[in-house]
Amino acid sequence: MLSGVALARRMADHLIPSPAIAPLEPGFKYLFDGTAKSFKGWLTAGQGQFSLIDGNIVAYPGSGLGLFWYALENFGDFTLRLQVLLHRPTGVGNDNSGIFIGFRDPRRPVPDRSNPAVAYVYNNAAFVAVDTRFEVQIDEDARGIPDGLDEHRTGAIYAIPIGPGIGKQVYQRGPIIQAGRWYEFEIQVVGNVYTVGLKDTAAAAYQQTSTFTNADVFRGKPPASDPHSGFIGLQSHTGLVAFRNIRIKPI
Repeated sequence: MLSGVALARRMADHLIPSPAIAPLEPGFKYLFDGTAKSFKGWLTAGQGQFSLIDGNIVAYPGSGLGLFWYALENFGDFTLRLQVLLHRPTGVGNDNSGIFIGFRDPRRPVPDRSNPAVAYVYNNAAFVAVDTRFEVQIDEDARGIPDGLDEHRTGAIYAIPIGPGIGKQVYQRGPIIQAGRWYEFEIQVVGNVYTVGLKDTAAAAYQQTSTFTNADVFRGKPPASDPHSGFIGLQSHTGLVAFRNIRIKPI
């Protein structure tokens, strides 16, 4: 029987192209540049496995939700850019992942929403990211409860209702993800406003997929009000998903 890491490596040998390091744009710095040194700045929480394979971070699912998060620094306002590759965008067992932005340190208890004097330690610490900030979804089939809603689709802020006004997101579908191709997200957070763009790496411009103004004072606290918040992470859920060229520009 192959271990999860061994299986991920065997699959990745056939599915994931060698890395192409993007030149840094002005003001940006790498959180992951394909090297083992930058990979060591990330930690795993919850289930699943994350491997460094040919300069890429490869997320392989476990028995529950997994999180791979950058532990060396947290951020307030920022622009985040990163590239993602799916080998099975649609169909049974399709690749499903996400990008968590601005969540609380998973190693710490989470204060109760109604009584902050009480805090909880999670059995699966990956869910700290789910409960304390937001996820930019990666799922071409929009699997969720219920399935098929655009709020569960690639480029959406996961499970945020679609519509006008504060607390809802304005969403439009971005480029259709093709198997074996790299695509690039741009995620900007300024105060309570989140903006998501997506493009094929060969394209010149991002297509805006979502904009959202957060009105929940519990989720999305900036480091200025909660010094243990503001972290960036990747999700393992289903399928084999690769990430590379993860860079950020604090604003």
